[in-house]
Amino acid sequence: MATETTATYTQLRVQCLDCGLHFIICTDYPDWWQKKVTGRQRQTPMYCPECGQHLGKFLLWKAEVEGFIFQAVPGGAEMDSVGL
Repeated sequence: MATETTATYTQLRVQCLDCGLHFIICTDYPDWWQKKVTGRQRQTPMYCPECGQHLGKFLLWKAEVEGFIFQAVPGGAEMDSVGL
């Protein structure tokens, strides 16, 4: 009997509590974002792409998604522009 495996990745669906931006991070390493204590501040390697906040003030939802990241990003979307 052959067993079929399905590839999965994690989507971290994020809202920054400083500026309100919503964004999605696709990763094969679902726990990379967890907070680290450095001196007196708790920091996370996650940065808001809008305001740069990285002190962990995020709402975070985690979802396991079937497939590979390259199938979703860019997926079937048309390229809009290239900035070089």
